[in-house]
Parts: sequence; structure tokens; C-alpha cells
Amino acid sequence: MNSTAAQTVDLQAGFSGFVSRTPGIEEGVVASGDGLVVASSGGVSRDRADQLAALATGLASLSAGGSALLGGGEVVQTLVEMDGGVLFVTTAAGGGALALVAEPGCDLGAVGFELSVYAQGVPAS
Repeated sequence: MNSTAAQTVDLQAGFSGFVSRTPGIEEGVVASGDGLVVASSGGVSRDRADQLAALATGLASLSAGGSALLGGGEVVQTLVEMDGGVLFVTTAAGGGALALVAEPGCDLGAVGFELSVYAQGVPAS
């Protein structure tokens, strides 16, 4: 196994572990800057992961554009609060995006904090 493949396996295992041990998170995905799936949580189908990755990179881009228009500086996180849950999106240190789907009534502050901390350690993809 080459070094890139080993990093991908490590990222996949690490991300799945992060999602499973963070209360309130149902599923998630790490996407590269061009919207491709880099890692996903356990139990997420490939089609679902592809959809979440596209959603994550699209929302991250729209949020950054909106912030630039408003003079708001760097976007920390984007949240979409729905009746059936909450979607968190943030950019990764390596230039991609992370998306988490959390259950309704989750602790928004705790999930958002954990996501921000985790995202800083995601390598360039």
C-alpha cells in the first residue's frame, strides 16, 4: 500500500470514529475541494456520500461568496436547520469541505465545536 492509500484509509477510519463517538451526529462526509468523496461515516452508501460531498462543497462555496459580498471575512461554519435535523458544513484545513447531518435537538454548540476542531486536522486532499 502506498503512502497516499494509507492516508486515505487512516482518514476514513478516523472520520468514521469521529462521527460515531460525537453525540447527535447521524452521518457525515469529507469532500475534496472539487466535490469528490474522501471519507464518509460508516453505513453511508456511495450514492449518499456523493450527494453529501456535492452539497458540502456547494454550500461552502456559496457561503464564502456570500461572506465576501457582505464583507464578513472567513466563514467558520454553515448550518441548515431543518425539521428533521441539522446540516453542518465547514471547510477543511486541506481545502476540502466536511458535512455532518445531526439529529433534531442535538447540542448545536457541541457538534459545531467538535466539527471545527476535527476539520483543522484534515489533510489536503
